Amino acid sequence: MVLDSAAVPGPTADSIAAAAAAAAAAAAAAAAAAGPGTAAESRTIYKVKRFLATLVQFGSDISRDTGDRVKELVFNLVVRNSLFCPVTL
Repeated sequence: MVLDSAAVPGPTADSIAAAAAAAAAAAAAAAAAAGPGTAAESRTIYKVKRFLATLVQFGSDISRDTGDRVKELVFNLVVRNSLFCPVTL
């Protein structure tokens, strides 16, 4: 079976942002379960930062507009969550 690439919709900025929000929530829950200031928390934060950076790069590879939208969504996600869950390293 051959799929027509035009018939398969690509990821949208909103679906990418939803995936980022889910990953950030899972990482926050894992960090909270590990306890404050632990090595596991630092590792989790590193993984989330790496994931979000990769997500922004992926959005930029799709198109300039998508990249700008993903960058804006990730930035807002990080800023909004840092207000409620400040992290000190």
